[in-house]
Amino acid sequence: MWNRLAEQLSQWLDNIAAGMHALAAILMFFLIFITTSDVVGRVILNIPLPGIPEIIKVSLVMICFLLLPEATRGMHHIRSEILADRLSPYWARLLAIVRFLLGTLLLIGIAVATWDKMIVAWKIWEYEGEGGIRVPVAPVRTVILISCVLAAIFSIRLLHQVIKGDHGKA
Repeated sequence: MWNRLAEQLSQWLDNIAAGMHALAAILMFFLIFITTSDVVGRVILNIPLPGIPEIIKVSLVMICFLLLPEATRGMHHIRSEILADRLSPYWARLLAIVRFLLGTLLLIGIAVATWDKMIVAWKIWEYEGEGGIRVPVAPVRTVILISCVLAAIFSIRLLHQVIKGDHGKA
């Protein structure tokens, strides 16, 4: 029963990561559209769209963190194969354990450091930018927290797989 529950939870988390990945893709297309509109407005009409730099700055951070859980789940982070391919299976496994352990600790550290700032951002409804368009920061801080927690869970899952010996090319 516990194995079935754990598998269902794992599948649910995988679906959330895939959904976050899809949301990041949609947000990227939105950024392409508004950036192009701003450039056209500046060059052809000499009328820049207000608030575009603020929207882009906040959105880029959100996109990076929306992509993080799926990248961690699928082990799509950048990694050098030069060293990994030359190691014996024992050392490759040990390196994978260290990598996933350090990754988990880093992600948990980011999540813990983000918590207080996220709470304050929601309380005061923190904004980025001034004037006509002010972009709320609280949703971005929430995405950072959720993404780091989810990526840490995936990193722990990968660590468990390596320790168990069921890791493929980890």
